[in-house]
Amino acid sequence: MLYIAYPSQMPKSFKRVLDESFPGEEKTTPKDREAIPKDKFVSKSLDLLKKSDYFVAEVSEPSTGVGIEIGWAYGNRKRMIFLAKKGAKVSRSIGNLPGKMIEYRDAKDLKAKLGKMDLWSLKAYKKA
Repeated sequence: MLYIAYPSQMPKSFKRVLDESFPGEEKTTPKDREAIPKDKFVSKSLDLLKKSDYFVAEVSEPSTGVGIEIGWAYGNRKRMIFLAKKGAKVSRSIGNLPGKMIEYRDAKDLKAKLGKMDLWSLKAYKKA
């Protein structure tokens, strides 16, 4: 399973690309997790992350929520994939984490890069 995280202020066109990425793979996205009752959001989200094999985060913009989820992924030794728009000032701490960084130009480029991604090949990336 994939656990996908992105900032709430991210443009809808990018959210749509991430929500629709990895067809055929079981995944949870922020859009899915909106349905979780507020009083159970943290525990249920953490449970979903623990069940996941991969953690995918869009890190072009600072986001407290995504930062918390990155910490959960690192603490639970998940394989991490970071997505960043070319030229974005990505937090230095993310560069110190194990995982794969994918840079993209726009929503179309992101969709193309995610469409070519073979999750099985990512098993070679060191777990956190």
